[in-house]
Amino acid sequence: MEEGLEDGSFNLLCNTPQCEENRQVVENGALSRYLPWAKAGGVTLNFDCTVILLPVTRLLLNKLNNLGTSINLGKAEGSAFARVFAHPITRYVPLSKNIEFHKIIAGTVLFLGLEHTVAHLFNYWQCSEYTLVRYAKYGWGGTTIFTGAVISLAMFFIYA
Repeated sequence: MEEGLEDGSFNLLCNTPQCEENRQVVENGALSRYLPWAKAGGVTLNFDCTVILLPVTRLLLNKLNNLGTSINLGKAEGSAFARVFAHPITRYVPLSKNIEFHKIIAGTVLFLGLEHTVAHLFNYWQCSEYTLVRYAKYGWGGTTIFTGAVISLAMFFIYA
């Protein structure tokens, strides 16, 4: 997507990899409509995989639960953090039941992992040549598909 696309002087007879990438952008658009869904699912998946460690840290869970409970009971001694964050968290998230909390996060990871995978498959289906050109440009080759399959297989065995 370099020179020639914006000012209209793009050479259609060019055969370089950069011209092939530009041609794909002109024909299919820079992104398929599924790629933002895949990226959103991936970013949220990163957050959830970080939060899945939270049930292991009982001290932090107890502290958040105590802050939220004290604000819930109407005690005025809570900090601004407790009023803004702790009460809503303890109201909707079962912090005192760490196994249930872990299961909720695991279910979210499963759903977002499926959404992320399906969105990438639809992106590849709609815009495969452009996707492969982009992978080759950054040196990713075919390893991303392989690692995604390995992670999906591992998740299958974890949830089975």
